[in-house]
Amino acid sequence: MMKISVCQMSGAAATVEVMPDTTIRQLKQQLKAIQACEDEFTRSVSRVDLVVDGTKLCDDGQTVTQAGLSPDTEVQVLFTIHTIECSSKKDSGYDLMDLAIVHIPSSATKINYGAFQDCTLVASVIIPDSVTLIGIRAFSGCSSLAHVTIPNSVTSIGEFSFFACSSLVTWGFLNIQTEPLSAFFVRL
Repeated sequence: MMKISVCQMSGAAATVEVMPDTTIRQLKQQLKAIQACEDEFTRSVSRVDLVVDGTKLCDDGQTVTQAGLSPDTEVQVLFTIHTIECSSKKDSGYDLMDLAIVHIPSSATKINYGAFQDCTLVASVIIPDSVTLIGIRAFSGCSSLAHVTIPNSVTSIGEFSFFACSSLVTWGFLNIQTEPLSAFFVRL
């Protein structure tokens, strides 16, 4: 067991005990778990970056000792929320397998059929006032999606748009002309 000194972005310092064969990925998860974020949602969508002597440590399988960390190493820990601006998973520039907040750009007027279907780790979606239509199955299967607000501008939501979004805890329908329940459930 070894102790590594970590300096959080907030300025707070801490010492973390890790095994020499702990991977960088495991260390980041451990640090995320102890970080005092505002709430569980913020913690779940935060990305942790470790910086040693100005160099970010990557998430490959290397261990703490392979990365050159030793008990006297000071590691800076940066916590950032991973936000992606895109109108579909195709133009995101990411594979959307990181937990993320998706911010639909204000240039978008609709969210197309299956735009984010089965992006299982998307946690939150911000829809701007420019959007008027959410297509069929737009967010279907986004099982980590917890928060979405649908603005007044949206007048139509396609069937199954939020089907199998099992983590959805906050959502809002403001000016919907179609039956909102069909966005969540299969009609029999």
